[in-house]
Amino acid sequence: MTDRERIEHVRIFLGLNKTAFSKILGYTTPQSYTSYLSGKSGVSINMIKSLINHNPKISIDWVLKGQGQMLLNSDISSQEKIINGDGNNTQVGHFTNSDTNINTGSNNKEIEYLKKEIELLKQSLKDKERLISVLEKNQK
Repeated sequence: MTDRERIEHVRIFLGLNKTAFSKILGYTTPQSYTSYLSGKSGVSINMIKSLINHNPKISIDWVLKGQGQMLLNSDISSQEKIINGDGNNTQVGHFTNSDTNINTGSNNKEIEYLKKEIELLKQSLKDKERLISVLEKNQK
């Protein structure tokens, strides 16, 4: 996945349209963001700073290099905690406290994000399969 695809995943996760997201990234017009997505311009430090200022839970390493998870994690004792885009926490992993509450709203948002990500990955796979088909035809 490229940095462009990862930044687009962030936009979808945040539930923003391209116009609103382009403003968050510091673009003056939505067309500037579209130009970025099409490869006409590259990722800038100002874009990353703007994104992190908007939501500091987004991992810079994930956006730029694809390393780790999109959202920063923090541990609580023997539990693992995932911080969702809405600011709520979902605790997963080793539960030692029987009265731990799992925020179902956060879970539902995470599920919706994962469904959207699956659809994007399916579309990306279809595009790559078409490209392979075209390249195979050109080799013959």
